[in-house]
Amino acid sequence: MQVMQKIAGGLDTGMVFNSVLRQFGECPEKLTLRGKTPQGSVENWLFFDTLPLLRPIIFGVMNRIEGEALGEVDLVGVPPGVTIQAPALESDEHYVVALNVAPGVGIGAQGGQPQAIFPGDVWWVSGKLELVLLNSSQEPAALLVLSAKPNSPATYFPATE
Repeated sequence: MQVMQKIAGGLDTGMVFNSVLRQFGECPEKLTLRGKTPQGSVENWLFFDTLPLLRPIIFGVMNRIEGEALGEVDLVGVPPGVTIQAPALESDEHYVVALNVAPGVGIGAQGGQPQAIFPGDVWWVSGKLELVLLNSSQEPAALLVLSAKPNSPATYFPATE
């Protein structure tokens, strides 16, 4: 069973990361842009006013997967030497966009071998398993993690460069 696949590469993410640094000074550990937080739901799109450069990336991923529904959207900062696990999802799939990563940053699915990722890569990871974000580099990593429901859930997309 395939649990992850690179679905795109080469997105221009440098300006997005610079915008994050201008807004927050550093990449937040986790910033829920859309979804549920301990304080309640974040269901509006006001974050587009704060980080408008995310708009084409999010909608580009949704277009690529022919997405029916966008779930949670998180901006995740992974400090050097840290591994983060995101829980499995009930019906959605994970999509990870590498905004700023150095050699040694990888993603994987629970129990699988992590794959190296590079700035501008977009990966699909099965929502049925925990998502693992690994940073064994000396630099902080910034990733955009989307949960979305694709038009046809069992479709795997070929990697494109």
